[in-house]
Amino acid sequence: MIPVLLAGCGGGSPASEGGGTLFGTVSGGAGGACPSQEGPCSIPASGVTLSFTRAGSATVTATTNAAGHYRVHLPAGRYTVEGSRPLKPRHVDVSAGDSRRVDFSADTKIS
Repeated sequence: MIPVLLAGCGGGSPASEGGGTLFGTVSGGAGGACPSQEGPCSIPASGVTLSFTRAGSATVTATTNAAGHYRVHLPAGRYTVEGSRPLKPRHVDVSAGDSRRVDFSADTKIS
C-alpha cells in the first residue's frame, strides 16, 4: 500500500522533465601539511550552502553535509554557482538526463 501512495505523490523527477542531477563534494582551505602528499590538504567543507541561479528562473539551493557532499536536481541550462563561501568553478551546465559529479573548492578561511 505504501508504494502505491508514494508512486501517486508528486510529478516526475527533474531529470525526466528535461533536467539533471549534480552531485559532488565541496572542499577547501588548507588543512595543514598532509603526510601522504606534498602541499596542503584539502578538507571537506561542511555546512556550505550552494546557490544555483539560471537567468529567468528561481534559485535552487543545496547545503553540504558533514562530509562536504551535496546533491541537487536542476532543469537543463547554464547556472551561476555561488556559495556561503567563494567557490570554484563559478558556472555549471546541466543537460537533460545528466547525472554527474561536479566538485567545488571553497575558501574556508582556514590557513
